[in-house]
Amino acid sequence: MSNLLRLSSAEPIDPDTGFPLWFGDGAIRLEIVLNQDVNAPVIGEQPDLNAPLAMPGNFPEEAFYFMTDAKLPVGGNGIRGRARVIMALEAAFGGAGKPALGANVVFARIRVRMDDLIPGATYSVDHPYGEFVDLIAHDRGRVFHTVDMGITEGDPYAVLRSGEVAPFLRKTSVTPGGYIGDGATEQPITGGPKRNHVLIRGTRIREEGGTPDPADPLSMNSVYTNLFTVQGRLATRVGAVPTSATYEVAGGQTQLRVSARSDAGQDIRVVGNGFHFKLEGSPLRTDSGLHGRGYPDGPDLRDRPHRKRWCIEQQRQHRADDHSCRQSEGRRDQHRANRRRRTDLLRPLHGRGWQSDCQRRPARLAGDRRADLRA
Repeated sequence: MSNLLRLSSAEPIDPDTGFPLWFGDGAIRLEIVLNQDVNAPVIGEQPDLNAPLAMPGNFPEEAFYFMTDAKLPVGGNGIRGRARVIMALEAAFGGAGKPALGANVVFARIRVRMDDLIPGATYSVDHPYGEFVDLIAHDRGRVFHTVDMGITEGDPYAVLRSGEVAPFLRKTSVTPGGYIGDGATEQPITGGPKRNHVLIRGTRIREEGGTPDPADPLSMNSVYTNLFTVQGRLATRVGAVPTSATYEVAGGQTQLRVSARSDAGQDIRVVGNGFHFKLEGSPLRTDSGLHGRGYPDGPDLRDRPHRKRWCIEQQRQHRADDHSCRQSEGRRDQHRANRRRRTDLLRPLHGRGWQSDCQRRPARLAGDRRADLRA
């Protein structure tokens, strides 16, 4: 191809879906689109649109963080054919391809399809992320060439290492607020690491019309376009990634310490019935670290063993039916109530992110025994 640039970041894993909330290219972050959206229309079929999204029974088999599409007329065989070049960052599932937690994959796809060409003829395609050469039309005059990069079942982050769809392409014109394109209107783009157009070369390929190559406008052996449809929704949830959760029992008091990573300025909550939190240190450090220490409210916890569940979540800014949740768990040993004890309380999920058994909570978290850990 070959594009050496890569997407720069992706965090955190949403425990309800198994996919990262967003992927970033260093300039923008795009979130996965799992609902019907007029400005991001390409999505796999959801079995029941009238029921809530749910894994695995009511979940699309594919969804997209980013997609761009260019269409061109092609000829040479006495028939007006068409060419289509698709570049995308796609979320799907390994194995049988059916929705299942743990089978999540995210991959970069570049696909070229051309119909009604000269059978046996050779073609090349220059696109924003690289080039395809020596594409041979089969006996029905079709070229179908797909490269999927980053597919590693259970590791949605593998695409950061090998996916060549980076950075994200964007429209040069005004787009709907919160999007990098409307998913339907063909317009010029910017951001291509190689170029911001598609050029296809082949024998008499412009015979049935199309825009000539600006560098060789008289040639009938090349066809050009700089018009693309683009879909991508800007991420509104940064999310929080727990980095540690420990507890101590000393002097008759139980302390629970929780640390998480997020962007500076985010409103982060640590929720746990029976505990309250206070900040420890500055929440706006250069590493965007957030730290809190919890203390028991109510009954003396030495009186009985206990098990507490904790969720770290970003405060909802919109779409109150959807938020990320992380859990840590701890158990106090009744026979070691006065001995200092530290235990890692977080369990890894898919190599990154954290296992969660938390139930979905409403966006509001008011209550006498709940408090916010705010950045």
